[in-house]
Amino acid sequence: MGCESNPTDVAILNMAVDPQSLFRRRAPVLSPGRENKTIDGDFRSLLSEANRDLAKLLRDVRTGSGGTALGDARSRQVSELLMRAVRCAAKQYMLQAELGNLALTDELTGLYNRRGFMAMAER
Repeated sequence: MGCESNPTDVAILNMAVDPQSLFRRRAPVLSPGRENKTIDGDFRSLLSEANRDLAKLLRDVRTGSGGTALGDARSRQVSELLMRAVRCAAKQYMLQAELGNLALTDELTGLYNRRGFMAMAER
Protein backbone atom coordinates (compact mmCIF):
# COMPACT_ATOMS: atom_id res chain seq x y z
CA MET A 1 0.00 0.00 0.00
CA GLY A 2 3.06 2.24 0.40
CA CYS A 3 1.95 4.57 3.15
CA GLU A 4 3.74 6.81 5.57
CA SER A 5 3.53 5.67 9.16
CA ASN A 6 4.67 6.63 12.60
CA PRO A 7 7.68 4.44 13.58
CA THR A 8 6.33 4.21 17.13
CA ASP A 9 3.02 2.79 15.90
CA VAL A 10 4.82 0.27 13.69
CA ALA A 11 7.05 -0.78 16.61
CA ILE A 12 4.03 -1.26 18.87
CA LEU A 13 2.24 -3.30 16.22
CA ASN A 14 5.34 -5.40 15.55
CA MET A 15 5.44 -6.28 19.24
CA ALA A 16 1.70 -6.95 19.39
CA VAL A 17 1.54 -9.16 16.29
CA ASP A 18 4.09 -11.91 16.63
CA PRO A 19 5.35 -12.95 13.17
CA GLN A 20 6.04 -16.42 14.55
CA SER A 21 3.50 -18.90 15.78
CA LEU A 22 3.50 -20.34 19.28
CA PHE A 23 4.67 -23.66 17.87
CA ARG A 24 7.54 -22.14 15.95
CA ARG A 25 8.85 -20.37 19.05
CA ARG A 26 8.72 -23.49 21.21
CA ALA A 27 9.81 -26.14 18.73
CA PRO A 28 13.39 -26.60 17.55
CA VAL A 29 14.24 -25.68 13.98
CA LEU A 30 14.02 -28.84 11.89
CA SER A 31 15.95 -27.81 8.84
CA PRO A 32 17.85 -24.56 9.05
CA GLY A 33 18.03 -24.55 5.26
CA ARG A 34 17.67 -21.66 2.92
CA GLU A 35 14.13 -22.61 1.84
CA ASN A 36 12.69 -22.15 5.34
CA LYS A 37 14.43 -18.80 5.69
CA THR A 38 12.98 -17.64 2.36
CA ILE A 39 9.44 -18.63 3.35
CA ASP A 40 9.83 -17.04 6.78
CA GLY A 41 11.22 -13.87 5.20
CA ASP A 42 8.28 -13.63 2.79
CA PHE A 43 5.71 -13.91 5.55
CA ARG A 44 7.61 -11.54 7.81
CA SER A 45 7.62 -8.95 5.04
CA LEU A 46 3.87 -9.43 4.48
CA LEU A 47 3.20 -9.04 8.20
CA SER A 48 5.43 -5.98 8.30
CA GLU A 49 3.45 -4.44 5.43
CA ALA A 50 0.18 -5.18 7.23
CA ASN A 51 1.61 -3.59 10.39
CA ARG A 52 2.53 -0.45 8.43
CA ASP A 53 -1.03 -0.30 7.07
CA LEU A 54 -2.44 -0.58 10.58
CA ALA A 55 -0.04 2.09 11.82
CA LYS A 56 -1.28 4.44 9.07
CA LEU A 57 -4.84 3.66 10.09
CA LEU A 58 -4.03 4.48 13.72
CA ARG A 59 -2.52 7.78 12.63
CA ASP A 60 -5.57 8.61 10.50
CA VAL A 61 -7.92 7.86 13.39
CA ARG A 62 -5.76 9.88 15.80
CA THR A 63 -5.68 12.95 13.52
CA GLY A 64 -9.41 12.75 12.83
CA SER A 65 -11.16 13.45 9.60
CA GLY A 66 -9.57 16.82 8.94
CA GLY A 67 -12.22 18.92 10.63
CA THR A 68 -15.09 18.49 8.19
CA ALA A 69 -18.16 20.52 9.12
CA LEU A 70 -20.81 18.14 7.83
CA GLY A 71 -21.80 15.25 10.06
CA ASP A 72 -22.58 13.01 7.07
CA ALA A 73 -19.15 13.48 5.53
CA ARG A 74 -17.49 12.81 8.86
CA SER A 75 -19.50 9.64 9.47
CA ARG A 76 -18.63 8.45 5.96
CA GLN A 77 -14.95 8.99 6.68
CA VAL A 78 -15.24 7.17 10.00
CA SER A 79 -17.02 4.31 8.22
CA GLU A 80 -14.22 4.14 5.65
CA LEU A 81 -11.62 4.06 8.43
CA LEU A 82 -13.50 1.27 10.18
CA MET A 83 -13.69 -0.73 6.94
CA ARG A 84 -9.94 -0.28 6.47
CA ALA A 85 -9.41 -1.50 10.03
CA VAL A 86 -11.50 -4.60 9.38
CA ARG A 87 -9.62 -5.34 6.14
CA CYS A 88 -6.23 -4.89 7.86
CA ALA A 89 -7.25 -7.10 10.77
CA ALA A 90 -8.58 -9.81 8.44
CA LYS A 91 -5.41 -9.69 6.36
CA GLN A 92 -3.21 -10.07 9.43
CA TYR A 93 -5.36 -12.90 10.79
CA MET A 94 -5.07 -14.81 7.50
CA LEU A 95 -1.30 -14.29 7.32
CA GLN A 96 -0.86 -15.39 10.93
CA ALA A 97 -3.00 -18.50 10.32
CA GLU A 98 -1.06 -19.38 7.17
CA LEU A 99 2.26 -18.94 8.95
CA GLY A 100 1.06 -21.20 11.76
CA ASN A 101 -0.07 -23.78 9.21
CA LEU A 102 3.30 -23.69 7.44
CA ALA A 103 5.03 -24.25 10.76
CA LEU A 104 3.04 -27.44 11.40
CA THR A 105 2.54 -29.08 8.01
CA ASP A 106 4.61 -30.31 5.11
CA GLU A 107 4.05 -28.00 2.17
CA LEU A 108 4.16 -30.81 -0.40
CA THR A 109 1.90 -33.40 1.26
CA GLY A 110 -0.15 -31.25 3.62
CA LEU A 111 0.50 -33.77 6.41
CA TYR A 112 1.75 -32.78 9.85
CA ASN A 113 5.51 -32.47 10.09
CA ARG A 114 7.48 -33.31 13.22
CA ARG A 115 6.60 -29.97 14.73
CA GLY A 116 2.91 -30.61 14.08
CA PHE A 117 3.04 -34.05 15.65
CA MET A 118 4.84 -32.64 18.70
CA ALA A 119 2.16 -29.95 19.04
CA MET A 120 -0.60 -32.57 18.83
CA ALA A 121 1.19 -34.72 21.43
CA GLU A 122 1.41 -31.74 23.83
CA ARG A 123 -2.37 -31.27 23.69
